[in-house]
Amino acid sequence: ACDDGYMVYTLDPGVSPPNLAAVQELAVGMIRVPTPPGANPIIPTDTLEVWVDDIRLAGVVNQTGFAGQTGLTVIASDFADIRINASRRDPNFRQLAEQPTFITDNSWDISSAFHLEKLLPASLGLSMPFTVNYTSASEQPFYVSQSDIQADAVQGLRTPRSAATSMTFSLRRTKQSTGSAWSPILNNLALNSSYTTGASRSEYEDGRAKNFVVGLDFNLLRAIAPEISRWSPTELHLTSVYTNGYDDRVSFLKPATAFDDTARAVKGRNRTWRNGTNLVFHPFKAASVRWDLTSVRDLRGYGTDSPLGLVAASDRDHVLGYDTGLERERAMQAGINISPPITAWFRPRLDFGTSYNMLRDPNTLSFAREGDSTGNLRIPRRLGNTQTTTAGLTLDLPRAVKLYTDSNSFLRGFLGGLQPLDINFNRSVLSVYDGSAVPATLGYQFAVGGINSFRKLGGELATSVGLVTQLSLNQSVNLPLGASIASRYQRINTRNWTRRFDATQEVVDGTQTVFPDVSLRWTGRPAGLSSIISTVGLNARMLETRQFNGTEPLLGEVLDDRGELRVRTYPMSGSIVFAGARPLSSTAGFSLSKRLDAKPGLSSNGDNSDFSIDVAKPWGLPADWNPRSDLRTRISYQKSQGQNFVINPLALTGESRLTDNGRRAFSMSADTDVAENLSSSFVVSRVESFDRNLNRRFTQTVLSAVMHLQFYAGEFK
Repeated sequence: ACDDGYMVYTLDPGVSPPNLAAVQELAVGMIRVPTPPGANPIIPTDTLEVWVDDIRLAGVVNQTGFAGQTGLTVIASDFADIRINASRRDPNFRQLAEQPTFITDNSWDISSAFHLEKLLPASLGLSMPFTVNYTSASEQPFYVSQSDIQADAVQGLRTPRSAATSMTFSLRRTKQSTGSAWSPILNNLALNSSYTTGASRSEYEDGRAKNFVVGLDFNLLRAIAPEISRWSPTELHLTSVYTNGYDDRVSFLKPATAFDDTARAVKGRNRTWRNGTNLVFHPFKAASVRWDLTSVRDLRGYGTDSPLGLVAASDRDHVLGYDTGLERERAMQAGINISPPITAWFRPRLDFGTSYNMLRDPNTLSFAREGDSTGNLRIPRRLGNTQTTTAGLTLDLPRAVKLYTDSNSFLRGFLGGLQPLDINFNRSVLSVYDGSAVPATLGYQFAVGGINSFRKLGGELATSVGLVTQLSLNQSVNLPLGASIASRYQRINTRNWTRRFDATQEVVDGTQTVFPDVSLRWTGRPAGLSSIISTVGLNARMLETRQFNGTEPLLGEVLDDRGELRVRTYPMSGSIVFAGARPLSSTAGFSLSKRLDAKPGLSSNGDNSDFSIDVAKPWGLPADWNPRSDLRTRISYQKSQGQNFVINPLALTGESRLTDNGRRAFSMSADTDVAENLSSSFVVSRVESFDRNLNRRFTQTVLSAVMHLQFYAGEFK
């Protein structure tokens, strides 16, 4: 079988497999003998596998890699600023302990800015900045992607490449002109334009794109009524932007040119007209009004030889006989803010805001019918609106007493530690229509009306509607000896309407109440122990949260899925810092939480506890070591455990344990700064996780020593 070499074969692989460990040179082959021997002979219908797992290197790879970068900066006074940067990295270049990329990278980056107004007389008062930017990046792979085939051996291989060019130009007046009827318009008019072109190529795709944008910005109020802008900070801007671009791409199945690989082309066209309005009005110092409107119109033609083209043509608008395209997007925001400065101790505030958005996709595959079954087909709209109202009040009774009473008043001493009371009320409404054929009314766009105006629009029910109201009160009192106590009350009510298939809306209600919520805080320094203890701090809190939720039954339904959740939490923590140049500090904390959950068919209760203690101490190192910092040490211990039980009338105790697990962790750490850019740390930790319900325990011990080195070699330009 092998005239000049050796052959390793087996008559029966299950009895006498080949010993490849004794082979120094390996050549793999297969031979079928005329008469199959052995107890289990190989027959023609059998399948065989040969595994080779020995690779011998014939030489050392020692190719040298090179990388370079060069830059050029030209500053022509205040007229031009030009920067050119070029870089190249060959396929063998890499850092230490890195593998070569086997890809040659070439890149160009050119950026320039010109002030064209410098070429014109300064008396014109114009600003004409012009910028040109160009970027290019190409790759020459040594191997075909995800293979060991050399790229230069494949004819017509498409190598990755990308390039982009962008130009921008702006024109506006910097010096007000007078004496002409066109002066008010030209003084408040600004022109902005940009042109971008790019190309991108990979092994399986090739694409080109261009985009042209030109827009105008006009301050209407300053042009027609400049006296209003003087006495009231009011602005009214009108913007109009025209965009025309395309994006064409072709994709392939093979990385190189082949006669049987036909390119599949995808063409994208974008021709839009964007108009916007921005109004900012301050009727007086403590009030402001803002209104923003943006509308995007699609000017593309979709033809008349398809259902999409016919429906899109019927949805297009016309003004004075001119086609203004299809309104594809609309966004509108409005807001009112009022904060009247009534008195120093009585400060009310009111915020009202709305947000409306509409989106129509001309490339949709389905249409919506307006009205009944005989109505016209429309491109479906996705409508959304939110209405937010926030009212607040800050009531400072101690300040009021100081303003209206004398210094010997009893109320001054009684209310001296009382902090301002803050009351806040918030109401939010959210409405969403998905696939609607009915256009939004002006009242819906401005979010005018009650909740019913959000739930129904032109006889069509909303897909989803949500109403959230929230009331909160916050009050704190300063106690003697540096202690303070704070209390909070919060109530949140929610109601959600969801459209069902039977032309009805399902109603889900929820209520959350946070009360009582009382926290006590004290920080002090014992006068008699000031030489031993520096500071002592204590924190304690009691918090109870109740939640109620359920679905409102519809007509003819008997349903009770109301649920109740109650959680009580008692967190406590304390800290102590001892006196000294290198003080010892310690922090301990404990938290207990009890939970009661009652739902239809399921009732459970549980508790969770967490305990932690932490001790930290810096130590001085010997002076002959020239230490840069102390040795910072820390010891910590944490324990957490939780149990959850389900009410079970069949059990002897009346409940069944659902979960019982926890975690214990102990760690010690020490770290110091060895040098300005070098730090070291040592950590020992032991973590134990247990599950008593499943009788499982897992323990993990970790020892880690870390040297952290930071260095800076300068900026690479």
